[in-house]
Amino acid sequence: MPYVEHFRVEESLVVTGTGAITTGATPVAGSQTFADAAAIGDTFPLWIVDSTVSPPTIEASLGTYTAANTVSRTLVLGGSPALVTFLGNACSVFIARIPGGNAAQVFNAAQATAGTEVVTLAQVQADFAALAGLNIQDFSLFTGYINNDLHLNRNDGTAPAVVIGYSPNFRLISTILGVKYTITVGVDTSSKLTTNGNVVAVDALDNNFTVPQTLPAATAASHAVNLAQVQADFAALAGLSTQPFEVAAATLGTHSVNLGQADGRYTNKFIQLLSTQDIDLLITPGFYGLAGTTVNLPAEIPGGWAQLIVGSSGTNGTFSQIIIPHGGQVLWSRGGSEAAGVITWGTWVNAAVSQYDNAFLVPQTVPNATGSGHAVNLGQAQAAFAPITQNNAPVDRIAAGDLIGTVYTNSTARTWVDTVIGNTLTITDIDVNGTTIASITTGVATAIIPPGGTIELVNNIPNSWMRQIL
Repeated sequence: MPYVEHFRVEESLVVTGTGAITTGATPVAGSQTFADAAAIGDTFPLWIVDSTVSPPTIEASLGTYTAANTVSRTLVLGGSPALVTFLGNACSVFIARIPGGNAAQVFNAAQATAGTEVVTLAQVQADFAALAGLNIQDFSLFTGYINNDLHLNRNDGTAPAVVIGYSPNFRLISTILGVKYTITVGVDTSSKLTTNGNVVAVDALDNNFTVPQTLPAATAASHAVNLAQVQADFAALAGLSTQPFEVAAATLGTHSVNLGQADGRYTNKFIQLLSTQDIDLLITPGFYGLAGTTVNLPAEIPGGWAQLIVGSSGTNGTFSQIIIPHGGQVLWSRGGSEAAGVITWGTWVNAAVSQYDNAFLVPQTVPNATGSGHAVNLGQAQAAFAPITQNNAPVDRIAAGDLIGTVYTNSTARTWVDTVIGNTLTITDIDVNGTTIASITTGVATAIIPPGGTIELVNNIPNSWMRQIL
């Protein structure tokens, strides 16, 4: 069955379906017929082209001249992915090389019986061992009934292996199993089994394990531990172990406290910070010394020299910082919180006056007084009380911070008398109790606001806005 490539073989034939083609038509001009070029059993690259349809239908396959004027079609490497079902039209059928499809083909073969014949895959798999798998035939071992002969039989029942050496008491055996091995069992004072000089087992006589054993790392409590595992996982007794151990958070007085629990609940002893430390990032509880150019200190702390105390809730992500300046007169404090890894701090608050400032030399910021024992701030005093030294002299409301477009309520028990002087350029409307009582550009207007009444300058800032409290 030679594989041939006869050129100038072409016939115009009717092709139907995917079956064999009947040849024997008049060849295309300048060509010869399949019968002229091929012998029965020959294979060749076959092309079938139906040009009566658009686009043309084309098949490239392996043709076999199976009988006179009969060509069968099979798939071939590099040819069409499947045989084409032709529609019974006149097609051009010819022999030509198939690009990429002219590599060695797959052929069926009978089982080899001579050294020069091709061996089939099934025969190889049945009769030969794969090199990569080191596929050695299994054997069973038993002692003969006469003279203690030793037999090695294949488990599949085929002929036994050859035993070329045997020593009484099963001390020394040499066999041919692809490679020669010598197995020695110690007797009398010996206590080990060796193969080619390597110790493979220790018998019961070596209870003291005088022969070193190679072991894998232990994975269960009953396993022997090898030296490398001991050195990696356990501290030497002589070294008074400094090996760190993982411990859970303590819940009783006798429990060990882990570092995370200590950092979360207990403050560290004094730690001196670097001058470049940003205290916005400092949330670990403890006592710290601040110096030089520490970042994000209150501006009022001279030179940055101070003591810092950091506290933490330990559970809900909130913190506090208190700063005690070395030479200052006040304490500073602020609170912060952490969410999704972002720390947010509140503003620094002047928290207290030190015992050395009994004369209140340092100005204090206080809210409006609401009780008889509260301190009164300057803004509240100017709005609600007349200066004593001026004998109820008028107070400049613009200088006091009153705004245009804001309603002010007389919450005192005394009457306000407000005097407004126009700015000569724009109109200023004056509303008392929600009603406009005057609109001035120039000149003077007076408004009287009784207790509980309101006043509002609506449009523009006047030239002057004075108040006298009666």
